[in-house]
Amino acid sequence: MPVKVACPHCRHVRFLGDDTAGQAVTCAQCGRYYRAPRAPLQKRREISETPPSSAAQPWVGPVSLQVREVPATFAPTEPLPAQVVPLPDPPPRLAWADDGNEAAPSTESSPARPSAARTSRSSSPVAQPKPAFRWFAGGIFVVLVVAIFIGSATWFVFIRDHRPAAHQRDRRPMIGNGGRPFGGPRFQPMPPAGPQRQTVREAARKGEQVPVAPQQGEVIVTLKLVNGRVEHRGAITPNDANDPIAPGCRRKVFLIELEAKRRYTLELIDPGLVARRRLDEPVDLSRYDPFLRIEDSEGVILDENDDIERGFFLNSRIPNFIPPATGTYRIIASSFDVEQFGQFTLVITDEGRAIPIAPLPLPHRPLPQPVALREPLKPAKEVQNGVTITTMLHNEAPLAADLVWSADGAAFFVLDAAGTLRRINRTEQIVEARLELGVGEGLPPPLLRPLGGAPAKPEAPAKRTLAMCRLGLLVSQPALQEVWLIDPDTLRVVKRISAPGIRRILAVPALAHAFAASRQVVERKPPAAEIDVKRTVKDVVAVLDTAAGVPLHYFDVAPRLAALTPDGQFLFTESSDGKLVRYQVRQDVLVYDDESVPISMVDQGQGICVSPDSRYVCLSCKLGNKTSAFVPEAKIYTTYIFSVDNLRAPVVRIETGSAPRAFGFDPVSRSIFASNQDKQVLRFSMAGVLFQDASAAGAEGPAGQPQQFLTHPHGHAVMVRTERTIYQFEFAKDDDP
Repeated sequence: MPVKVACPHCRHVRFLGDDTAGQAVTCAQCGRYYRAPRAPLQKRREISETPPSSAAQPWVGPVSLQVREVPATFAPTEPLPAQVVPLPDPPPRLAWADDGNEAAPSTESSPARPSAARTSRSSSPVAQPKPAFRWFAGGIFVVLVVAIFIGSATWFVFIRDHRPAAHQRDRRPMIGNGGRPFGGPRFQPMPPAGPQRQTVREAARKGEQVPVAPQQGEVIVTLKLVNGRVEHRGAITPNDANDPIAPGCRRKVFLIELEAKRRYTLELIDPGLVARRRLDEPVDLSRYDPFLRIEDSEGVILDENDDIERGFFLNSRIPNFIPPATGTYRIIASSFDVEQFGQFTLVITDEGRAIPIAPLPLPHRPLPQPVALREPLKPAKEVQNGVTITTMLHNEAPLAADLVWSADGAAFFVLDAAGTLRRINRTEQIVEARLELGVGEGLPPPLLRPLGGAPAKPEAPAKRTLAMCRLGLLVSQPALQEVWLIDPDTLRVVKRISAPGIRRILAVPALAHAFAASRQVVERKPPAAEIDVKRTVKDVVAVLDTAAGVPLHYFDVAPRLAALTPDGQFLFTESSDGKLVRYQVRQDVLVYDDESVPISMVDQGQGICVSPDSRYVCLSCKLGNKTSAFVPEAKIYTTYIFSVDNLRAPVVRIETGSAPRAFGFDPVSRSIFASNQDKQVLRFSMAGVLFQDASAAGAEGPAGQPQQFLTHPHGHAVMVRTERTIYQFEFAKDDDP
């Protein structure tokens, strides 16, 4: 029975007889080959049961097939006979049945036929992918998988081989001998690698509470500071108790009493551990690697440290630890990795302790004599914006030190770079006395001596400074490493005080002791294994006994800038990271009290100003304080004013404009004085509102910029010191804010 067939390529319709079922035929329209549909299964079985003819017939190509072409709408008639030549039998193959009832594979010797899935796809006009393309795509996929695997392995090896050598542990392989390296002890599973172990250590950190009960067989040792220092030698052994937060690490526990608001340094040192100069230097990874932790009495972790210098020096150090409260604290000496044993030295140092100063001998030298006179000044007055401006003194030599009021506020003292000290009566506008200190030529260079050691490298002398203490006027002599006590009424030198390494003198009339910002050679006893350790010159604060005329001790406080409150209760300094730091003054002892957030850039601080009533303090900077510290939207050149007893938040901010330098406070008129590049004096209210400004005639440029505001004790007047000139600005009382 003829079957209507459409060419799968061009959709040309034709009728084919039963004898062409399963045979290759040629389309009369497009000339492409395709296979005729097979006969139904039952008919195929009948055909397969008919024995083939024994007569071999020659092969006739598809072009010899005779078919009748009709249009798609043609009504079928009796088909023309077509000559069909069967294809040669292919070799036996494993074939899957096309019909639903032939789902099992079978081996048969039958012509190749497409599967049902392929037959259904072949009827679509979309061209199917070639086998070559499939092989190409498969090859690309395999190459990508192999490349990803090789890249991951290479990266893993790179990370393993390039991690810090301090944390590369000896991973001995299990080689025969019952899991023991040849000639070695039995192998035990090693802990995670160094960096992973470190992550475990640091994940438990501050704030976590650990058990405080003694572990099995644990002995707790009590330590005590003697002269601000304690040094204990011990060892981590296999018999020590385990660390609860680091299983496998042994530990020793120490108890010590620490005082609140004091700075301590804790060190755990392996005497045989050598610091490396370079990262590529070999290091003995099997040595004991110290790990130090400090907890409170309840077991809350407060701080911990692994390496003093990561990758170079593996000893442990916790610097500048400030106890939150006075009480007993737990010091844990442990190891970084499991089953590490060795000797250690635990050192605890009170950095706020007083270190004695050895006074230098005072050689005999003739002292200058004051001159009493009543030399009148030639003041020049002008009035500007309701402010009376008086030019009190214009000096040829630069003015070297801050102005200081006399006890009654009637006179002030001024010292220039040439060494001339004057007492000037403000009311009468005359020079009452003068003392020529000299420029210091021919004097011996300043020698910075350690405690009983040899002189250090000479330093360039600093400028002379002035300060008023309870016993009189103090003048620093950095070239002589001395401080002279001078009678403020007559300017006669009363006493010479040895002050090794002095840079600046700090004193207030409320105190008999004076504080000197000095430079000392600090000899820190280094660990035996530390290399290239030299004596370092550090800026410290020394305490001078003006009554006895001797230096007492110094504190390891770095006063790049420093100022005392007039009531003598606090000392303010600027730290190296730009913080305003407050210390309590307890007679001749300094105790750390509090600090602000960083408000100054490096080398930007210009001075610390405290109000005469000891209520307010500020740190002036070239570009102003860091605006992001408290008020992100604050403008540049903004200075924060703090309450003396609260450095956590400012009470007011002063927006001065470009180049602020000096600040002053007038408690009587409740005013704040400041300056900028255009105006010498800006007068603000305590709310930070600018309501008055003035500048002296001819005071332009850097020479006219104020370097100090000295407010009169009675208020409504301020002395302004520039590079060479002293001005007096007087304000009307009815102009108060």
